[in-house]
Order: sequence, then C-alpha cells, then structure tokens
Amino acid sequence: MSNKKPAFYILAFVFTTLLCFVLVFLSAFFGNPISSFIVNRKAPEYISQKYPDTDFYVNDVFYSFKDSRYHAIIKSPSSEDSSFSLDMNLNGAVIYDTYKSDVTGGMNVWRRISQEYREISDPIFESDSFPYEHNIAFADLPIISDEPFEQYGIQLDELVPDKDYDIRELAKTSGQIVFYANSDEVTTKKACEILLGLKSTLDENNIPFYSIDFVLQNKSTDIGVREFLYSDIYSDGLEARFDTAAKELQKYYAEQDAEKFDAINSSVNS
Repeated sequence: MSNKKPAFYILAFVFTTLLCFVLVFLSAFFGNPISSFIVNRKAPEYISQKYPDTDFYVNDVFYSFKDSRYHAIIKSPSSEDSSFSLDMNLNGAVIYDTYKSDVTGGMNVWRRISQEYREISDPIFESDSFPYEHNIAFADLPIISDEPFEQYGIQLDELVPDKDYDIRELAKTSGQIVFYANSDEVTTKKACEILLGLKSTLDENNIPFYSIDFVLQNKSTDIGVREFLYSDIYSDGLEARFDTAAKELQKYYAEQDAEKFDAINSSVNS
C-alpha cells in the first residue's frame, strides 16, 4: 500500500497540472465561463443606462483571443444602420463603444451602400465575357480624407441612417473603380486602350463611377494612375493626360518613401 500512495499522488499531480494547462489554454482562446456570465449580464445593463428610450438589444457576445476581450454586438429591430459593438474586459467593464463612429459617424451607412455598389459591379468583373485579364477589380465608395490621393468619395458626416440611396446616382459623384490589368505589353498606349475599353464596358452595363485607380502590369514592370477622373477618359489627348497623372503618382510615392526613410534614420540615430 505504501508504494502505491506516492504513485497515486504523482498521477494526481500530473493530472491536475494537465487540467490547469488545458483550462488556461481554453480560456486564452475562448474566454472563461465566469467572465462570459459577467459580460452577458453587464452588456444589457450598459445599454439600458447609456441609451435609454431606444430599442437596442444585445444580439451576440463573443470572446476574441486577439485582444483578450469580449465583444457585444448591439442591434436595433427598427434601424438597419444602428448596429454597433461594445469592447469589454473580463470584468464586464466597457473599454470602447463604437456607437459614435458606427451609427452617428456614418460608418454603418457607408458599409451598406459600399456593399450595394459591389453587388451591382462584381458580376461584371467576374463574368466569363469580361474582356480584360486582371488581378484586382472592384468598385468602391471611398471615404474622403486629407490625403493627397483621397480627395473624391463619400463625406461620412453627410450620410443619413436608413436612407434609401440610389447607388448608381451616388456612384456618379463618388464611385471609384480599382482595376489592376495584366498584359505582356506595359505601355502608356496599351494602358489607354484598356482604360477606354473598360469605361465602355462599364457604361454598357450601367456601372457609373467618378474616378479610377488603374494599374497595368506584368511580372517585370507596371504603370498606373490614381483617382483618374471618368470625365478625363476619352481618346483625344488621353495618353498625355495619363502620362502626366502617372508621373504625379510616381513623384508622390517617391516623396512618401523619402519621408519613411528619414523617419527610420531619425529613430535609429536618436
């Protein structure tokens, strides 16, 4: 009997250690039952106190191992554009509430109308009859910013929640096509040929756009333009306009690279 007791204790210790390891591992990836219980209780309380007189409800709660937080998804049965999320710690405290950015900041509306634009344009690019070989092709409603090449698109603070937008009319003033074409011949002439053909194809399929980010590439080289206007895509003088825009883009990239190089040198020398 005396010989069996040490072996039993050793086995019990090993089993307990393994069990603790498994529980810690599972908690790291899936959270833990106690925190889950707390978060599921705290999230509705927060909503009722922070947003009284609304029909918001907790639609889902999940744990993310990436940030070690719980996320509560909040929705409204009466408003498609009024969903948002709460980032909560293991004790149920709200770290971040996305209501301001998602709902009143226009992000939900932007996501909705951008998806609608993709839904009418993706079938054209994915069609077997589409005439141009490409790596990237999609339609977008970019958000206007202070960056030099983000001057066209959607102004978030002008979007109205739950408004029914005419996507094609909106795309005429804010839509952007992003298109990376493949060709053995990478020249301004070839780029302009494809650009004219692409515009014609989209016109025929009633896919309006205001500007295009266009790149013509092969394995060894590429040329491209950003925010090249729909109104500038016509035969007369197109190659000259394309060349000017391509050079401006190359200059911009060179300036950005120089700034990054200077920043790296400064951090190394400091």
